[in-house]
Amino acid sequence: MKQFITFLFSVAFVGTSLAQEIIETKYFKKWYTGATEVSETKAVFKQTKTKYPDGRIEIKQTRIKDNFVIWSKTYLDNEPVGVWFQYYDNGKLMSRLDYDQNLNYSEEQPNDAPYVDLYSKSVKSKIDGNFEFASLNEYPEGFTSYLVKNMRYPGPAFEKKITGLVVVLISIDEQGKTKVLSILKSEHKYLALEAYRLLNELPTWSPFKLNGSTIKVYAIVPIKFNLG
Repeated sequence: MKQFITFLFSVAFVGTSLAQEIIETKYFKKWYTGATEVSETKAVFKQTKTKYPDGRIEIKQTRIKDNFVIWSKTYLDNEPVGVWFQYYDNGKLMSRLDYDQNLNYSEEQPNDAPYVDLYSKSVKSKIDGNFEFASLNEYPEGFTSYLVKNMRYPGPAFEKKITGLVVVLISIDEQGKTKVLSILKSEHKYLALEAYRLLNELPTWSPFKLNGSTIKVYAIVPIKFNLG
């Protein structure tokens, strides 16, 4: 029985080995992309490139001392696929994008609640009464401050020098929670995915009020991506 179990383990191990192949290994002192390569003895991080039977190429960088994956990205036919993520060296998540995610592209704009401009902190719709603009929890300086501190230029867009404008329709409900409704305009999916991530991860608002009562609002948010 013991020999049979050993045989099954060996078969499983061989099968796993054939399923994927590490085709390149590099070593670095720094975790970020573009760092100078060093010898294995001086390395703090190890970068591996793995090829899978379906043609996917996964590149990931691991902190050697605890095998913690700092970042990972996967390509298929030189296009990004799957979930890309990156952490700071302290373990805090920097960014996470799912390149297989389907986005809702639509030009429809609902009219059952007022529209606001998050940049200028103004109301775009005609309303009667005393309107109180919300503040963004964790970012008292405002929405622009949140974008500056949290925007991450998508790696594939940076590599291909893709720039442009993404316009996103969102709603903010009576509890101050943001929901991304649709992409109204986008130059490229890579940029749209990052705009979606940014707005989907917005902290709770204070929220908005009309005549002292909390209300739902809409916002059309343009986000510009440029490299220079």
